[in-house]
Amino acid sequence: MQLVTGADVHMAPNFVAGLKSGELLTLADSRYVLVEPPHHVAPPQLEDFFFTLVTAGYVPILTHPERLSWIRSRYDTIKKLIQTGLDAGRGANCV
Repeated sequence: MQLVTGADVHMAPNFVAGLKSGELLTLADSRYVLVEPPHHVAPPQLEDFFFTLVTAGYVPILTHPERLSWIRSRYDTIKKLIQTGLDAGRGANCV
């Protein structure tokens, strides 16, 4: 077994800057990052947030979609984001 760094990272301003500085963790110092949005309120800039991550060279992985009470109402947005580089993992099948 090999242990690596990583954590669910909550969406916040200056997210990419935090990743680049090492203040926020990626998985095993790679370009993959676990992103956990707010559970009860859809972020107003959701598409822009993930677009910024992808264009900065990161692969965002949406964590715990089953916890997002708003995901059904924004499911078309999530599907669109998956087509542009968001990885929703196996958890997306829970929706």
